[in-house]
Amino acid sequence: MELSWGNLRISILYYIDYNSGYPGYFVDTLFGSNRINCDSKSIGISSAVYISSLLHFESKKILKHLEFTANLKAGVGFIQFENRSYLAFQKNPDNGAYSKRINATSTNFNGKMELALGYRTKGSFFSVVGAKIGYQTIKTNQLDFYSSGELEYYTNPNFKKLSLDFSGIYYGIYVKIGKS
Repeated sequence: MELSWGNLRISILYYIDYNSGYPGYFVDTLFGSNRINCDSKSIGISSAVYISSLLHFESKKILKHLEFTANLKAGVGFIQFENRSYLAFQKNPDNGAYSKRINATSTNFNGKMELALGYRTKGSFFSVVGAKIGYQTIKTNQLDFYSSGELEYYTNPNFKKLSLDFSGIYYGIYVKIGKS
């Protein structure tokens, strides 16, 4: 059984010189921010094939401390998506300042395939230190927006059909804690 969680935050700050184009109307700088927050939690099962045991690494002097595994992981993920936008004019903040917040949720399938190569240590706290590389598939269904009335601002009807895709190749280091 495996539990995992992740968080993605993107913040954008921008300034736009605004001229209404009409004589006598104001010229100002529009400033705004956009923050996207995506929280993901998943629960699933994992299976590991110890290739190093199948190839009898422990009987070879040079390879006896290496651990080579192939892992498969599958589970269900729960994603919460939030988009916060704020816009205002710098000189005249009362001329059209607004703030929008959009929330959505989705449930999806998560899957991973990875190869890991680690070194078995002789210490009692860290049993294996290694590196892994793999491919993950995390695609959401169409997001369910649950904030009422906030999507009217977005004129593009495709925004309401938003799906997220975090699939791709990943790599990293890992540490196993405990005696092996």
